[in-house]
Amino acid sequence: MKKPYRNSIRSREMIRRAFIELLREKELDRITVVDIVSGADLSRNTFYAHYQDIYAILEEYQQDTLVQFDTILAETEAQQGFDDVEQLLHRIVQYIHENKEALQVLVNTKQTADFVQKLKTLVLERNFANLRRQNIGDEEGFRFFLEVLGSGFVDMIISVLKENNEERSLTDIADGISRIYRSGVAVYR
Repeated sequence: MKKPYRNSIRSREMIRRAFIELLREKELDRITVVDIVSGADLSRNTFYAHYQDIYAILEEYQQDTLVQFDTILAETEAQQGFDDVEQLLHRIVQYIHENKEALQVLVNTKQTADFVQKLKTLVLERNFANLRRQNIGDEEGFRFFLEVLGSGFVDMIISVLKENNEERSLTDIADGISRIYRSGVAVYR
């Protein structure tokens, strides 16, 4: 595969930054390519060399986020499995803190529901794939437990990001979910 040129990488990043800035100000369906290229100080041709339309930028951000979550889950699974999810949850929290501004904007679009469902599915599939390593006796009960817990964790993260609510910190949420998870593993073994 051919390595992208630095100018190409820089142009994509400028387009993405302008897009995020515009999403802070207005709804996605009110943003135009002209708005983006004006904010990025690039030409329309440069925009179309990288993206088909503005929705492609949103899709790319969402896909990048899913890839990062999948990488965190895969690395944790390979290193230690999910017997103790505390380290995993704290790595997710660290990723969210490092990308908070973009994630806050992304979860405040009308297209959030589909993205959130993809995120939940990813988290649950990784956990289900790891069931055999956890020596669980009641797999069906544990699957139900994981669905509730995983969905709750993602929903709480989204809530904090949407409302920029620091009343409950992401770290507190991760710690609470970790305690609940450990208790559930003991019940379903």
